[in-house]
Amino acid sequence: MQGRWHVRALARVRNLRRIRMWSPNRERCAHTAGQLTEELGVEVVPVPDPVAAVGDADLVIAGTLSHTPVVPTAEVAAGATVVSVGSFAPDRHEVDQALLDRADRVVVDHVPTATGHAGPIMRAVAEGVLTEGDLTSLGEVLCGTRPGRRAPSDLVVYHSVGLGVQDAAAAAWVLSRHHAAKR
Repeated sequence: MQGRWHVRALARVRNLRRIRMWSPNRERCAHTAGQLTEELGVEVVPVPDPVAAVGDADLVIAGTLSHTPVVPTAEVAAGATVVSVGSFAPDRHEVDQALLDRADRVVVDHVPTATGHAGPIMRAVAEGVLTEGDLTSLGEVLCGTRPGRRAPSDLVVYHSVGLGVQDAAAAAWVLSRHHAAKR
């Protein structure tokens, strides 16, 4: 379900040409890919495994409730952005420590929340892979006080646990744009 909504949202703000989608439930994945292709007019291709999904992708979205990593770190291309939205609890780990160690920048919603709730972030800090100072908050990137990407080849990982205040701010912005467009 997460993947479906992320594809819809991304299609509104990015010119997507082709999407590779993987799920352990192949039948549901194929059905969803067909629906999204028809709905969005973008080719959504179900693939047999995470390696085929990640490949040379510029953007990798992981929206699982997995307790074990599903993003194949070795396959993630230089310059990619990896977004992890499913590891919002201490026992969820859809990305591994090697990906966080390899990343040029790790961005989180809010540093204290991520270090207290996001499984991969908590583990990386506990094991010394990252320090709290290595983490960049999304607010810092959006306000321009810290960069998200410094070079085209940077691997950026964005790890979201979901913050209500950010959702409210995004909703307010969308509503303001909607009302402005109606004038």
